[in-house]
Amino acid sequence: MALILSISSCKKDTDNSPPKITLNGNQVENIFLQSTYTDPGAIAIDDQDGVVNVTVTGSFNVNKTGTYYLTYTATDGAGNATSASRQINVSNELTGSSWNANYTCEKDSAGVTLYQYTDSLGFSNTLNNQMAFMKFGDRSNADALFNILISGTAIDPYNQTITAGTPPVAVNYSGAGITNSGPPDQLILTVTETTASDTVDYTYVMTKN
Repeated sequence: MALILSISSCKKDTDNSPPKITLNGNQVENIFLQSTYTDPGAIAIDDQDGVVNVTVTGSFNVNKTGTYYLTYTATDGAGNATSASRQINVSNELTGSSWNANYTCEKDSAGVTLYQYTDSLGFSNTLNNQMAFMKFGDRSNADALFNILISGTAIDPYNQTITAGTPPVAVNYSGAGITNSGPPDQLILTVTETTASDTVDYTYVMTKN
């Protein structure tokens, strides 16, 4: 009797598994305007190919508030691709601070309160720690907001011209100020107000409600 020997080959299993991407750092990053942030990247491991290359798409702008996304993509030798993303939130530091509030404002001259009014704040989308009063001096129909920049306990020097009122009058505001962490929390501004015909010094005391 003749012996028949049959030999068959084993076909390698099809690779249908994409690489696994692991982000370095946090999946959600919260940073402030003008911060220095370097993307820590990601690593991808494939069960057949080991470490594979990761490409990154997307961008973020540390000079403008917003929500940004970086997308990381990896493809193995069999063409299986996968991706992961990182969210980067850029914000003005003041929006999450105790200064984000409504205020009762006093305009004083030589220690005498001339009048009071209420005001609220807006925050710069491009400069960290800058905020604006919505109706500084309680003047109506203003063509610009009054901006201040907080540096620690100091309010940086400012020089700004705003036209407002009925009839409209252009007033140049110059000066500086300090913050007072109370209670009550206050923003205290020394202001020289100059119009076409007059220059007067005032103190504005903004007390957080």
